[in-house]
This record gives sequence, structure tokens and C-alpha cells, in this order.
Amino acid sequence: MIDSNSILNSLDDVVLLIDSDLIFRKYWANDECVLWEPLEQFLNKKIKEVFPCDQELNISKCIEHAFATQKNNQVIYYSKENDKHRCYRVKLNLIHTINNVGKKYMLLIVGDCTVEVEVKEQKRIFEGIVSQDWDAITFANLEGMVQYINPAANRLYGYKEKELIGQHVDIFNSQQEHDTEEIIQTIIDTGVWSGEMVQIRKDKTVFDAFLSVQLIKDSTGKPIGYASHSKDISGRKETAKKLKKIIEERETLLKEIHHRVKNNLQVVTSLLSLQANIIDDKKIKQIFEQSQYRINAMATIHKTLYQSEDFLTIGYGQYMKALAHYLILSIKGDDKNVALSIDAIDVKLNIDTAIPLGLLINEIITNSLKYGLKGDTKGEIYIKLKLLEYPNYLLHIGDNGVGFSNTINSKTTKSLGLKLICNLVRQLKGKITKKSTQKGTHYVIAFQEIV
Repeated sequence: MIDSNSILNSLDDVVLLIDSDLIFRKYWANDECVLWEPLEQFLNKKIKEVFPCDQELNISKCIEHAFATQKNNQVIYYSKENDKHRCYRVKLNLIHTINNVGKKYMLLIVGDCTVEVEVKEQKRIFEGIVSQDWDAITFANLEGMVQYINPAANRLYGYKEKELIGQHVDIFNSQQEHDTEEIIQTIIDTGVWSGEMVQIRKDKTVFDAFLSVQLIKDSTGKPIGYASHSKDISGRKETAKKLKKIIEERETLLKEIHHRVKNNLQVVTSLLSLQANIIDDKKIKQIFEQSQYRINAMATIHKTLYQSEDFLTIGYGQYMKALAHYLILSIKGDDKNVALSIDAIDVKLNIDTAIPLGLLINEIITNSLKYGLKGDTKGEIYIKLKLLEYPNYLLHIGDNGVGFSNTINSKTTKSLGLKLICNLVRQLKGKITKKSTQKGTHYVIAFQEIV
């Protein structure tokens, strides 16, 4: 028959024999230094001689109570060893025999439970934090069975906690537009999944939710379950729909405004054209024509905005091309003798800058076509616009025509076009330089976008 001492000595826990006088009489252990004191120090000593005074009273009372009630019990003992806190579970197991002098005995089974106590404390703290979260948080095992749910999840899904523990996570999901098994496989493969899905409450009402699920692993890296975080986004999606509708309505309104402004300006241009056709005086007729060109420069801005998806800025390369072609056809009748070069890659300007810059370009091109490339003279007009460091831009514009005298002063000239060019440069907080090193008329204009 197996010796009982051998059995007791093979246990991981320490077994101590104590009598009703609270004196230790014997011990069994496979390691005599497993406790805070060597086990031989326990023999024939009272509890108060072995346990620190702050713990002794509590343990003594528990043992005396167990002897008095004849009921087994347990107590947690805390010890500080080498500046580290250790926890021991002390199980009080009565021996229902009395010796010849009337003494009772009890076995104290002592085991280190430090890790267990720390894990429970961490879990308590974690659950305390999670319970305060406004969003639904759920923990499930690898089979998808709910193990924990926070109060926010109870409110979101309309269940009580006890109703959900042990239920499969499918109880939350409406199965609309998603596959639970596919999601679980993604989590197994990548460790995480997130996305929108339609979830369902206890009362069968559905709602849009943003769900994120993460695979939970133990300290060895072994998967043990899933943690999910769910947020009701129905209100947010409804607000987004309303905002989208408002934006679409405003875009439609802006498009209509630009369309009407463009049409109105074209009406003015047509009226000027009709008036010019019945005027015999060449100078007055020329004034009417130049006014037409200037109004068209503004109308083309609104036309470009009307045709664009962006109502705040204008793709300026497209605009300058349309403006230049209009002027060439209006002044020359066709474009076969004028080569046009435009370089304005990805340049976009707001309407407050686009209009004065458009009028400025209109004046320079008009002068080039009328005075630089006279008659059927073949030539080239170029426009190059580039962004330096926002909000600074640089415009190169000119032609290879006959040019004009350097003695002309824009401040004293009677030419409305030249005065307008200077005023528009000033409006753009810019600086204009006329280059005279090559044939034709060439300007370099540095300016800022108006913000």
C-alpha cells in the first residue's frame, strides 16, 4: 500500500499539521524552502511566531473559527519577500480525530497564488475600465461564445448580461451583406477585422454599426478568443446623408448661379457687338470691341466654373486656352497664322484671383494680336504659369511680334489697356517686368493668389 507521507511529500503545495493550540506539529513538502521561512522553522511554534503580526491575527481567527464550527475554510496570506509581494492560499482542512488528551488537528495546505491574484486584480481593473466605455465591448471564446459583455453592450443590444453569456456572437448580427464565418477566418489569418455591418437588437430592430474584432492570445501566443468593439453609427450615417444632400443642393445652386452670370455677361457682350456693328467711327468701335473682350474674359471664368466639379477653384490652363482661342478667332478670324503655347500644369486658382488675372492676360494677348502680330503676320504667343511657394506665382507671357517702344510709360500713357494692366498687377500684389532682350513683347509678372 502507498505510504501517505510519500503522497503528501509529492504535492506542489506545502502541507502543515497544526493542533487546536495553534502550534505546528509536522509538515510535508517536496521543497523545504518554498515558503517565506524554511519549513523546519515552523515546527513546534505558534502561528504568531511564524506569521508577521499584521497577518497573524486574521489567520488565527480563521483557524479558531474552523475548529469551532468544524467547517473547512481558506484564507489568502500576503508576504513581502526581498521587496517583492507574494500571495499564498492557505486551505484549512479539519482532521476529524481527537488524540487522547482531547486535542484537535487541522491540515494547512499552503500554495503560492501570486500569479492568480495578480491576474484577477488586472482583470478587475480591466473590467472596471471596460465597463465605463460608452461603446459596446464583447469577449468571446474561439468558438464564438460570449464570455463577457460590458454595460454599454447591454444597452446597445437590449439584453441583460445573463441572457448573452454563452450565446454565439451571431445573436448580434443580422447576416445582411456579411458572412460571420468569413470574418472569423480573416481574424484567424490576420489577427484583426474591422468594417461596417448591420447588427440586430433583442427587439429585432436593426442598426448600422462599425465593428472591430481582434484576436486575443495568451502569454505563450496561443489564441484564446476574440475581443470586439461595436459602435452604433446610424445617426452619423444619417447626418452624412443629410450633409451630402445639402452639399449637392448648394453645388446645383452654385452651378446655376455661374451659368446665369455667364449667360448675362454673354448677353452684354452680344449687345456691345450689335452696337459696334452700327458705329462708323473706328475708334469708338474699337472701344466697344475691347469691352467685349474684357467681358468675355470674365464670362469664360464663370463658364469654366459651371463646367467644373470644383466650384471654388479653376483649372487655369484650360481657362487660358479657351480665352486665347476666343481672342485669336475674334481678332484674326482664324488661328492658322498664330501658334499658341500654354504651360500651366495642375495650376488652380480661386475666383478672386482668376478674374483679375484673366483680365490681365486678356489685355496682353489683345495687344499682341492687334499690334505685335499685325495683319496676316505669322507668329507665336506663349503663356507659362507656375506656382513658386504658395501663395506666390510667376507668369511669363508674350509674343515674337514687332514689339513696342521702350519709351512708352504706363503711368503717363493714354492707353487704357496699359493702365489696366498695371492696375491689375497691383490688385494681385504683384510686380511686372518687361523684357527687351529678344524680339517681340515679353512680360514676367510675379503675383500672389488673393486669399
